[in-house]
Amino acid sequence: ASTAFTAARAKASAASRRYFDDPYVSLLLPPYCSSNESGGIIQPMIRRGYAARQAAVDAAIRGFLQVTEIAPRRQVVILGSGMDTTYLRYRDGSLFHMHDSDAEEIEVQQHRQRQRQHRTRTDWWEVDCPAVIHRKQSALAAMQIPSVDGAFEQNSGNLNFVCHDLKTEGILEALSMRVEPHPIPPDNVDNAITFDAILPTLFVAECVFMYLPCGALRSLLSSISTECTHPYLCVYDPIPGTSSTYGKMMVRNLRASGVIPKEGCAMTDPSCANVCSYLNLLKETGWGRDGGSACGCTMGVAYQTVISSGRRKAVNAGGRISPKEGGDGMLDELEEMEIIMKHYALLVAEAGSNTSKYDGLFSEVVAGKKNVVGFYHGQCETL
Repeated sequence: ASTAFTAARAKASAASRRYFDDPYVSLLLPPYCSSNESGGIIQPMIRRGYAARQAAVDAAIRGFLQVTEIAPRRQVVILGSGMDTTYLRYRDGSLFHMHDSDAEEIEVQQHRQRQRQHRTRTDWWEVDCPAVIHRKQSALAAMQIPSVDGAFEQNSGNLNFVCHDLKTEGILEALSMRVEPHPIPPDNVDNAITFDAILPTLFVAECVFMYLPCGALRSLLSSISTECTHPYLCVYDPIPGTSSTYGKMMVRNLRASGVIPKEGCAMTDPSCANVCSYLNLLKETGWGRDGGSACGCTMGVAYQTVISSGRRKAVNAGGRISPKEGGDGMLDELEEMEIIMKHYALLVAEAGSNTSKYDGLFSEVVAGKKNVVGFYHGQCETL
């Protein structure tokens, strides 16, 4: 639970300086986590990093929504969700805010037009430990989220909560069980919706797999890729490398703080040391098969390709408010930022069925073209 609140504090701090639009994350924090004194001062570089991280993951989710827009129904599963606000930002439309006025307006209008045409329903699941899920349910109930009739996305579907330890097996069985009470007014289409492994489903893991034992991670990835008919995956994780001084420092600091166990985890395993080894792990666990594909790059590359120019400009400028108003100002620690971003990766993958109209559209990279997420051929690694 502590890592969930730490991440939420950093995101709330970045949102307050308008690195991105998120009016919800600060409201999800418990009172003792809301002040700087409770967890130490959040440095500008941390805010920049979280802003880039959210922009990259948002791009992957938007890519999935675009690829599956003709499906009558699809699903998004946030693994190790913490205080994630993606569903809320999808409902109000801010998931599509790229701070690039022309491109943003075009994308928003095109999305709304396609949604009206296809009436695609999107249901969301959040998976985490009971303490985090229960805290978030209480916070959402207190926020009084408006009904779906007032939402940007009229067919946004339901938000469902699942208490499950990702170190154990049975993720799909757990998804079939929804935790009550439901804190947000449900979509009036169907209040009794259940998880369906046949539907196109995106699994999002944002700094989650790094904590799992290697065996548990392999089991989880294999279970999803083989038991779901149209599974998609977005992973954002640190990649410490095998000989990087900075990577060794990352691992040492996380071990000293008790965040990762001394006996090891995925972050300390060679299979997750860099983009290529991580892609090999995905291949070994069933991703990329039967018409599917996988690709990935460091965040240093994603920052220049996947992230929109508007979001990148906001990060470089230290938010969309001036230093006099509390903004961080222009980025001048360029070398430090580059080093940090080389040690994080964004990867997307899908496991095909050889019969699906969606196969390859999410993560395939074709020479001379930018794929739906934003990866460029020659600037990313592929299976």
